[in-house]
Amino acid sequence: MIHFRAAAFSLSLLGLLAVAQARIQNTPPLQRGAALLKAGDAALAARQWPAAEQAYQQAADAFHLAQDASQEAAAYAKLASAYEQEAAGLLAPAPAGTKPPAHLPSVAVPQGKPAVPAPKTPAPPAQAVAAAKAGIAIRVPAQVASGRPFAVHVSGFAGNPGDWVTVARVGEPDKTYHEYFYANSKREADFSFVRPLDPGSYEIRVFFDQPSLKNIVQARQTFTVTGTAKARGPVPASLPRGTYQCFVYAPHLNGNGGFTMQYEVQADINLGSADYPFSYDAGAGKMRFTGGPFAGIVADTFFHAGGPAIGFDRKDGVLENCWPR
Repeated sequence: MIHFRAAAFSLSLLGLLAVAQARIQNTPPLQRGAALLKAGDAALAARQWPAAEQAYQQAADAFHLAQDASQEAAAYAKLASAYEQEAAGLLAPAPAGTKPPAHLPSVAVPQGKPAVPAPKTPAPPAQAVAAAKAGIAIRVPAQVASGRPFAVHVSGFAGNPGDWVTVARVGEPDKTYHEYFYANSKREADFSFVRPLDPGSYEIRVFFDQPSLKNIVQARQTFTVTGTAKARGPVPASLPRGTYQCFVYAPHLNGNGGFTMQYEVQADINLGSADYPFSYDAGAGKMRFTGGPFAGIVADTFFHAGGPAIGFDRKDGVLENCWPR
């Protein structure tokens, strides 16, 4: 069954995973990461989500140590897929005679941020501005056309292998990040951001890979994305009104300076009611809440299990996904 876990099965696979991890503990990071990916795939095929999520997370950690951004991104993509499958199971109607689990599991993961291999860096535009913080300079175009790649130059990194740079919307929590790159021990580097951005105000953020400075933005520089938003994939032609079931991956700061993502099933929303009125731009694939507790929030639309779905960042920075019951 997808919805209700068999505890003995789960413990058995977690035990096998622990044995596999012990065997590869002293192997090089790349080899360890590849083995953990296979272990995660086996657990996912058996629908043992905790075991799969643990393996994928540890695989991502191994690839991070190896400074292999593409493999790390692949591990996080698999982790996100495991979360999606688990969420779909948790939101499915419970079989007759069963009770839902008393609590939902937590695993340590950063908020999803798949890295993209950088293509050839486009010629930087003439207009650029520097970060205000002393010792760190960020050069980024003052304006970027929606959907176009753009170049960023950063100087003043601390020289750690895991120093990194990312892009986020102005006003998003500092723990939020999207496309990102590592500096790989360099104190100065160029980066080419290629993932399309919707129109709006954004900023480049710089982080240092030091225990006392993790998750603390060291410098930031704003810029504007211009143009008209366009859907980047298949989107529903319309959104049906009615009851939508929702869930989140809620981040909680842990004692290691990272974040723990916790599954939380949320209250249903009655989309299109007086409490949750909305407008929908099918051309852009964007839905806007026009009133109620989410007033002003814009959601992306997509397909889930063949039906329409929405995903949006709440005002507290938490990503919420919903689809019709």
